[in-house]
Parts: sequence; structure tokens; C-alpha cells
Amino acid sequence: EKAIDSFKKGYEKLNYVSGLTSVGNIYATSLKDYNEAINWYKIAYKKGSKRAAYNIGLTYQDNLKDNKNAIKWYKKAVLIDMTKSISIKRLKELGVTYEKWYSHRKSLF
Repeated sequence: EKAIDSFKKGYEKLNYVSGLTSVGNIYATSLKDYNEAINWYKIAYKKGSKRAAYNIGLTYQDNLKDNKNAIKWYKKAVLIDMTKSISIKRLKELGVTYEKWYSHRKSLF
């Protein structure tokens, strides 16, 4: 709880967005409250965290066993270069061929 408060204060005082992702990590790994972790990851994602989309996908896949939402968030992560390669790997584990999805996505624009 002390670490959560510290990360929250870091965001409030310094606009430290990675701290919001860290709060999600604490909920996911230490407290095993996966829905609360996703809530914090989504806040971080909306504030610009590049890692948060991947963490949401990971939590959906590994902890909540919700592959549909995992795929949705891994696809968002692919579009953010920072987590592209590991997100592609996770998509393939879920039976989604990145090349096929990405080329279809590009044809939509």
C-alpha cells in the first residue's frame, strides 16, 4: 500500500506516467487483483504509457484467460513500437498472424 501511494504521488506531483503502470503492476503481481490492475493500466495508457497496452493484454491472457480482450490490447501494443515484437509473439500464441492482421489493417486506411 505504501508503494502504491508513492507511485500515485509521483504521478500527481511529477506527472510520472510510468508510476501509474507500476501501480497496475503491484495490483497484478503482489495483490493478484487483476481487474484493478487493468484499471490502472488503462489510466496509464490514456495518459501516454507505451507499456500499458501490452500489460493489459498480458493480464487478460495470463490471469483472466480472456483471449478476445488480450488480442485487442496486443494489437494496440503492436501499433506502439516499444512493445511491438513481444506483442506480435503473444498474438501468434493466440492464433493471430500479425502479418495478415497488419496488412488488412493497412488496407483499411
